[in-house]
Amino acid sequence: MENKKRFGWGFINPSNDSENRVYYFDISNERAVLEIEVYNTESGVLKSYDVPFDDAWKNKFININNIDDYIKEKTNNYVDTDNN
Repeated sequence: MENKKRFGWGFINPSNDSENRVYYFDISNERAVLEIEVYNTESGVLKSYDVPFDDAWKNKFININNIDDYIKEKTNNYVDTDNN
């Protein structure tokens, strides 16, 4: 059986109050990632992004802005929350 640990925190994006985010560190035998779930309460759209733990650790993605920059670089369907 896989040994899995998951812990996280969430908040409402201050620049877009209809967007809720939850951040998880998901650590198991198979992977260690920072998983980001972005849920828009108006549209009902849930998006999930995985940031490899090595990248998150090396680039100190504890800063929320750095996480956003990483997602913008790595995905084509990132929703820019800076523009309401």
